Amino acid sequence: MSGLNLEMFKVINGYGKNYETLSILAIAIAKYLVFIIPIYLIWLFAKSSKYYKKQSLLAFYSALLGLSINYLISLIYYHPRPFMMHIGRLLIEHSPDSSFPSDHVTLFLSLGFYLLSEHKLRLHGLIITAIGFMVGLARIYCGVHWPLDIVGSFAVALLSSFLIIQLKGILNLLNEKIVLIYEKLCEFLLQRIKNRKILIFLLLLLVISGSAICFEIYMEENGNFHTVENAILYRSGQLDKDELLYYIKKYHIKSIVNLRGKQQGKSWYKEEIRLSKQLNIVHIDFRLSPNKIVKPSKLIKLINILEKIPKPILVHCKAGADRSGLVSAIWDYYVEKYSINRSDEQLSLIYLHFPYLGSPSEAMDKSFRVFVKKIKIQKRQNK
Repeated sequence: MSGLNLEMFKVINGYGKNYETLSILAIAIAKYLVFIIPIYLIWLFAKSSKYYKKQSLLAFYSALLGLSINYLISLIYYHPRPFMMHIGRLLIEHSPDSSFPSDHVTLFLSLGFYLLSEHKLRLHGLIITAIGFMVGLARIYCGVHWPLDIVGSFAVALLSSFLIIQLKGILNLLNEKIVLIYEKLCEFLLQRIKNRKILIFLLLLLVISGSAICFEIYMEENGNFHTVENAILYRSGQLDKDELLYYIKKYHIKSIVNLRGKQQGKSWYKEEIRLSKQLNIVHIDFRLSPNKIVKPSKLIKLINILEKIPKPILVHCKAGADRSGLVSAIWDYYVEKYSINRSDEQLSLIYLHFPYLGSPSEAMDKSFRVFVKKIKIQKRQNK
């Protein structure tokens, strides 16, 4: 690591200093400002002019290409984040994956650089580019990126936007078809939805859905790791080797409970078993179905196991949303004696649990209610 990169990080990160208002602002910028990107692109595409529709698609391609280049870089080059090297202060939780380049900054700059090439959208590009650099500074301040990561994002964004500009003619042939399909769809909807308020509501729903998808991707990329009870129980999705090792060391994990069951042929399972043996960690496979109601007796059996094995414990499933949520809710209610409502919060959208619109994951909510009912009956019988 270059001395300049480290020294610049220390200055921006402000290690050893505490500016409460600045920290709150930096956290908000670092974590949430990225959600304006899908809102902006949808707004631009929804404008009446075909020009703006095509430009929103081209800007989207630039951002997508930038993120794709980042992904390819991560496959061949790994650089630990500052907190993984115990450098600086960490203000936000982040997955211990490679820091170079920054996806957040690449997203903003790829979009902004492309828009700067369009005369009518140059001001938009300038604003989005400025926001991108602001996000980069905020993420350094929060301790999840190095200054060099932002430089890398700058280079990737230049490349992605340049390539999209060069391919604009070819891509606009595709855009013509996309815009035509969109216009026909709008015409179809207007013929059947006479009330424009309903149409506006549907568009707002689309914007919210786009932001929700971005949030879901963000959470899954971060392993969906959360604390259930500090120093006792943690929950997550399936973690890769580096993420798992980081959380084991940070939270001193002594036991891992895999809710996906034994999967001998899978590389993630082999790595998890190998790492558990290497670090002398208790590893337990206890399969739960994410879309079938779990019997109370099976859940009590699992809780009994959790109470006996060494703590802290990491419980994980695939996405960290459904099965991990159910076990966490049962733990809170049955072991920690929390209220039903508080325990049920472990099964919520915050953790990407979505039991609505006929989703099979509703089985987890039903399992929790059946379990609570069973425990209440037992308590009455014991009185």
